[in-house]
Amino acid sequence: MGDLLRLRPVVHCVATGTGLTLRGWTSSVTLAGGADLVRLWQRLALALAAGVRPDHLTAGPAPVARALELIMTQLREHDMLVTVPSGWGEPGFAGPPPDVARWLESTAAEPARAWDRLTAATVTVHGSGAVAAAALRRLRTAGILAARGTGARRGRAILTTGRTAVIVGWRGEMGYLLPPGPIESVRAAADGLDERVAARHAAQLPLPDVVGALLGGAAVHRLLCAVADLRDPGLDAHASDVSDLPPVLVARCDPLRLEPRPGLVATGPGRPAAHLVVDAVTDPDFGVVARPDELDVPQTPACVSRSGSTTGVGPTADAARLDAVLRAVSVGLPEHVAVGVGDEHARGVALRRAAHRSLRGEPVGDAQWCADATARHWWKALTLHFAVAAEVEVRRIAAHAVHAEVRATGHVLGWAVEPTASCAVALAALAATGAVQGGVDAGEIPLTGAAPAPDISSLRPWLWPADAGTDEAALQDELAALVGASVPVRLEPGLATAGLRGAT
Repeated sequence: MGDLLRLRPVVHCVATGTGLTLRGWTSSVTLAGGADLVRLWQRLALALAAGVRPDHLTAGPAPVARALELIMTQLREHDMLVTVPSGWGEPGFAGPPPDVARWLESTAAEPARAWDRLTAATVTVHGSGAVAAAALRRLRTAGILAARGTGARRGRAILTTGRTAVIVGWRGEMGYLLPPGPIESVRAAADGLDERVAARHAAQLPLPDVVGALLGGAAVHRLLCAVADLRDPGLDAHASDVSDLPPVLVARCDPLRLEPRPGLVATGPGRPAAHLVVDAVTDPDFGVVARPDELDVPQTPACVSRSGSTTGVGPTADAARLDAVLRAVSVGLPEHVAVGVGDEHARGVALRRAAHRSLRGEPVGDAQWCADATARHWWKALTLHFAVAAEVEVRRIAAHAVHAEVRATGHVLGWAVEPTASCAVALAALAATGAVQGGVDAGEIPLTGAAPAPDISSLRPWLWPADAGTDEAALQDELAALVGASVPVRLEPGLATAGLRGAT
């Protein structure tokens, strides 16, 4: 019978004064052509909704042929057309149920191949209650092989196929659904969220059936998308950046809703973006510290933010919020634990702290840093803008490691250990400026090039050292040799989220 070309069911047309606008799932296009173009579209849309063989698209006069070619070109470029087998989605066709067929037509690049992947899978539902019952119903309605598992612990349901799994957890009237992944990593992430949510939701109230049904259906949707190699439904339609990781979905009642919480589980190989870390660590259901707010202090030249009783500083508001929450998280941990975003950052903080305590090195002359734009900017901000009678001591402690310490009236206002003198002075002076503005204690948490680089693309380029983080691996190797410690990085209790790590 051959394949048919169809318009994706999610495509809609809106007539305009000069033509029409076509809107799909992730894009839209506006075509100008007047009433005749609208009438041509109406006839074409009817044909494409039923399905047409590509070689059966014909046109009459030259203007109509040109208009038809323009429409079809735009539909293809904006992924609004899909090819399906003849009879697809119709009664008696040996394929998916009609509603599943329309779903695959809307989202899959090749609906028939996606359906083949789904029919080859058997989904096992572990657990009981409203979530598991809803998941089993949805799987069977969709024509997917389903089986009952051996059970799951209280407050949890698990859906698996092969080594891929999704996990639903709940406590009280709130439930949450993790993104799909290997069963071991998803279970570890769920354990971390369970620990966090238990601290905030002590009452083990029964999960409302309507919330259970919502979570069960959503769990099936996420797992089937993973099996069929479709876009995760938790992602925004326009998400494309590497930081756009599938979020945890949180369900609540009154009103009934299922909302994404990005960053709660760091599933990517790299460091998550600073704003995702802040969102995760301060989440209203899973967070461990208060949401940081900008302080009511002069925000020039540095940015200052407070989370609970701790204050952070940075060249941008996002960077200051991240610094504030990292300091707040550190308050509740043993003194020897250094917190960072990812392994490299945590290890870098721990090594710098050890070097700051014990190493002195050889003095470095002012000529090695005073011409640098960033170092000069923050030093002037401290000594001229705030009129602080500060002094800076700069010492080289290794070939790729320089220690800078800013003091005033005998107190340390800021310090840093970086590969170059200019970078170390810049970060130490920035920390000192924040200390003056917002009362930040320099303490044991330095600003470092190992941290996620702040986004200063729309700001002045001299706010952050251009060479920060460029020689981080060499710096850490030298510091480890100097302090005589390997500095193991591990997950500390309460840090199993957002890529946070603890190093000692």
